[in-house]
Amino acid sequence: MKLKIILLVFACFYMPFRSFSQKKECGTTLTSDNFDVLRSISTDIIEPLPSNGKIQYVPIKHHIVRKSDETGGISTSTINKIMQELNYIYKEAYVQFYIYNGIDYINSDMYYDFVDSLEESSLIATYNSVKSINIYYFHSVILNFSDVAGYAYLPTGTNTKNFIAIDNESAPNGTTVIHEVGHFFGLLHTHETFYGIELIDGSNGHKAGDICSDTPADPELNYNTVNENCEYIGGQEYKGLKYNPNTHNYMSYSRKECRDEFSNKQLARIYHYSYSAKIQSYDIKTDPSIIYHTFIQNHTFDSGNQTFIDQNIHAGSNITNTLLPGPVVIKNSAIVTFEAKESILLQGEFEVQKGAEFTGKTK
Repeated sequence: MKLKIILLVFACFYMPFRSFSQKKECGTTLTSDNFDVLRSISTDIIEPLPSNGKIQYVPIKHHIVRKSDETGGISTSTINKIMQELNYIYKEAYVQFYIYNGIDYINSDMYYDFVDSLEESSLIATYNSVKSINIYYFHSVILNFSDVAGYAYLPTGTNTKNFIAIDNESAPNGTTVIHEVGHFFGLLHTHETFYGIELIDGSNGHKAGDICSDTPADPELNYNTVNENCEYIGGQEYKGLKYNPNTHNYMSYSRKECRDEFSNKQLARIYHYSYSAKIQSYDIKTDPSIIYHTFIQNHTFDSGNQTFIDQNIHAGSNITNTLLPGPVVIKNSAIVTFEAKESILLQGEFEVQKGAEFTGKTK
């Protein structure tokens, strides 16, 4: 009987680590290594966002991490949705993104649930693309012993890590990826205090907080201080003044469904950092047609009627002809239509079973 009691007590202490801990919104942190670089692209020093800037097409390598048996992982339709949402908002900073050489699948039980201190270096050394931004999607992300929705590395003079981690559960909402890519381009949390607490009257906004003077002071929002109508209800004060934060800013911790904008000076920072040596070392394109691709990999259509419309549609394996695992199966009563303005490419394992219907059209 005594043994049973001991085991029960052990279980009570062990289980909360993953089952009851609250997921942190973001694990990205600012350190002294970031100081000089971020000061150099402070939006109160650099030129404002131009009215007619030239659009740059920046590559992203998406790495979907699955179990060793090739199960799990987010869908390619989620990747396509993420790309659409990234391009919708970042176009305001004259930045667009394209999928670099298809989607990478990493089948590994070791990496499926990601722990930064144990696995980050080996993952980067093995799978990173040096010619693009790298975004990895994991079943879970543990950073400094905390469960986080995602994290990225801010620009520094010495640390050139090219790595963004996203928790699968947080990927479909879109704003988590937009938030982490914002860090990659030098944006800070709107509640940042490393440079000092931003005063509510905004008088030190050019040198404190997130160093963007057009983002109001933020006490660090959360789901308890922002209601379903995206109104701030926290009532917090600082030095006798009440906070009035922007609950819609992507770089805040507001409700994900509320976040839908960058400020003008945040957009200016993204634009100017897109011309940094680090970003310019990637495979930057100038032809806008590069972004008009829908990729469908590792997906089974087993019912319903679905139509995909885009400039180019690629289905099956990786577009680089390396035939990475990416079977597409249309079966049962499913009806699938591809409508492309330029091309339809079916590669590798693309199968239409008896009873299903597939139509491909080009204009």
